[in-house]
Amino acid sequence: LNAAGDGIYGLDVEGRTTFINPAGARLIGWPAEKLIGKPQHAILHHTHADGTPYPGDECPIHATLSDGAVHHVDDEVLWRKDGTSFPVEYVSTPIRDEDGEVTGAVVVFKNIAERKRTEGELAEKSAVLETTLENMSQGISVYDADLKLVAFNQRYVDLRGYPPGFLHVGMSFEEVARFRAERGDYGPGDVEPQVKDRVMAKRSGEALRQECTLPGGTVIAVNREPMPDGGSVTTYSDITESKRAEEALRAAKEEAEVANRAKTEFLANVTHELRTPLNAVIGLSELMTEATFGPLGHPKYTEYAKDITESGRHLLELIEDILDLSRIEVGKLKLYEEKVDVVKVVRACMMILRPRAEAGRIEIQTLLPEDVPLLMADAGKLKQILLNILSNAIKFTPAGGAVTLEAYVEKDGGFVFMVRDTGIGIACEHLSTAMAPFGQVDSSLSRKYQGTGLGLPLTKALVELHGGRIELASVVDVGTEVTIRLPKSRIVAPRGDAGYPLRSSLLG
Repeated sequence: LNAAGDGIYGLDVEGRTTFINPAGARLIGWPAEKLIGKPQHAILHHTHADGTPYPGDECPIHATLSDGAVHHVDDEVLWRKDGTSFPVEYVSTPIRDEDGEVTGAVVVFKNIAERKRTEGELAEKSAVLETTLENMSQGISVYDADLKLVAFNQRYVDLRGYPPGFLHVGMSFEEVARFRAERGDYGPGDVEPQVKDRVMAKRSGEALRQECTLPGGTVIAVNREPMPDGGSVTTYSDITESKRAEEALRAAKEEAEVANRAKTEFLANVTHELRTPLNAVIGLSELMTEATFGPLGHPKYTEYAKDITESGRHLLELIEDILDLSRIEVGKLKLYEEKVDVVKVVRACMMILRPRAEAGRIEIQTLLPEDVPLLMADAGKLKQILLNILSNAIKFTPAGGAVTLEAYVEKDGGFVFMVRDTGIGIACEHLSTAMAPFGQVDSSLSRKYQGTGLGLPLTKALVELHGGRIELASVVDVGTEVTIRLPKSRIVAPRGDAGYPLRSSLLG
């Protein structure tokens, strides 16, 4: 008794205390000698936890003395000497003499304050968890390691279409799987093999990601995650609307692609048909300009013929650009790759652009390394790229300005062409427009500077066909810088023409 951790005291048949152990005396705060011979109910058990009187004839301990039965009470209070109470769990057991008559009782009690505090915290957490589960937009089910249902919410019941009251905590997953198999959720086939397969898959503890379409057309995403203790948590999300939106987006994308292909093919066909008669117009106007078959007569006819030739050539260039863009969009433009001498391509571009630059009193300068490597590229398309960029630079640079073409190998091994001008520049917010087909950052510019807005987009497409990228930087009234970066795989070998000047002007 002295070593016991629980409180223990004895009573005679009248309910007076006959003994109490040290643990019991400590718990109630009374010296043992003060309790001996005193009625225990009047001292320790006189009032309920809510403060109402506790009549002795209702006390289970007194009942033991009268009926000789063992009484176990989970939650009552005993009162200390200082007037405070504490919750207890107790068992009262009768003491009998040799004739079997009840002569008293032994009461064993323990303080359950810590247990009640823990139970209160657990109840609070359980309430929070239940509220959370029931307010989730997702359905959820939780099974333990023995495949017993631990928790679920109403959303799960609704999404899976279980009848009211069917699910309950402690239900086995096998029961749930059998219900679904018999309902036909797993398709045609024998029920037992279907149930066995589902139970084995569940027991494997593997994560699961799948989408299911329910009979009514609802699409749910099922996501099962294993828990450390061997159980699993599965969430069920209604993704019907998102799937519809996804399907609508896919259909719209396909429709747009079909329309775009039709547009591209139409442009290709129309421009091809335009080019044939236009070549005849240009050819005939050149014959007239050059007076191949004799003089035209009035000088104005010669002037008109020159205008026809120049306009025809401009229109032909536009048609060729549209054709190239159309071929690129439908994937029909092919690169004819070969080892290209960059210096020769640059010189060819300068020869074409020199008269235009001189006429506009614009200086062109080239900066190239002494040993420019050969590139694996389409020579014609590379020339077209540089001509487009340089032509734009000259067109938008006022008299007295400068255009610079620089080429070099980057540290990462890639090859760079950079064209800088001191022209009118482009506002930052208009850079993306400049790169779009037919893009004009300012309609007034299209009147002052001839152009369709196809040069940069076509150049970008041709650069990307070579596996490269184009970068555009500009400041209004300061100038523009266009950078073309080709991957290092395009560099195949040195030119073998050492001594090419680092800085030179190809204009002479």
